[in-house]
Amino acid sequence: MEECSEEERAILLELLLDADAEEHWDLEEVVNLSADDISLSAGKTASIYQQITGEAFEKKPSIFKLNRRVAAVAALLVAVLCGGMYIWKSANQKNNPFQELSSISNNTKFVKSILLSDGSKVLLKQGARLALLSDFNQDTVRRVKLEGEAFFEVAKNPNKAFCVLESGTFDVRVLGTAFNLINLPAQNNLVLKHGKVQVSHGDKKMYVAPGEGVQYDAKKHDFEKSLVDTAASNLWTYSFLSFEKEPLLQIFEDLNSLYPEAHLVLHESNKSQIFTGYLPANDLEKSIEILNKAFNKLIISKR
Repeated sequence: MEECSEEERAILLELLLDADAEEHWDLEEVVNLSADDISLSAGKTASIYQQITGEAFEKKPSIFKLNRRVAAVAALLVAVLCGGMYIWKSANQKNNPFQELSSISNNTKFVKSILLSDGSKVLLKQGARLALLSDFNQDTVRRVKLEGEAFFEVAKNPNKAFCVLESGTFDVRVLGTAFNLINLPAQNNLVLKHGKVQVSHGDKKMYVAPGEGVQYDAKKHDFEKSLVDTAASNLWTYSFLSFEKEPLLQIFEDLNSLYPEAHLVLHESNKSQIFTGYLPANDLEKSIEILNKAFNKLIISKR
């Protein structure tokens, strides 16, 4: 580049940066140029520039040299771009070291029950989402991520810890236990029903005992524990849900989505019906019984 004039450098940069990617020469083509300098007239230079970019070049220097130093510049630009992509990718992987293998969302008005491959049971509250970050059968740690609220009954496995990562202000690590976890923008806490749980935030770690609730205080940069009513914390898993003029078809679609193995049937004459009342959050049999009694006829049945 030291042998290039300012005008020649301007041409080179505009050619490299302004032309479409498919119009650039391959690096091998540049490297294989003759070792001898190639001199082009100003008119030829402008013509080549116009063929590559589709636009006229206003500055017309007397000589446009392309030699091995140009190849070095092209190689340097490629290296910088590749290096930048590598750094960005590495930083992104550092912030998100585990990729989602699959995810389950609860878009219904009921509580969704999930049985994981290791035997763990998760009850997802309305609007919650659970993502699997590892293969439970192959990986040494069972990793998941929660958005929203869920109640976990983790299958005991001393050889494979169960971790809830990226769950708000702290991560959760257990071997086998039952706990309620909330990860919402305005609320982030854990209540332990039984077993033992370790929560962590950076270097900060704390163990939680049954009957205790824990949350991370960002102002104090530390965890706060308190005694709580464990039954009240997961009341939502078996409480009754209120429905006000809810289309029966929507209730049926939610139940059918939650319990596909039940093969529910909504009888044709009832599809336009409206329901007002209460249904259990996580009990299919009770829900069917209540709906049929509310209309005093067979509304929903199993095949």
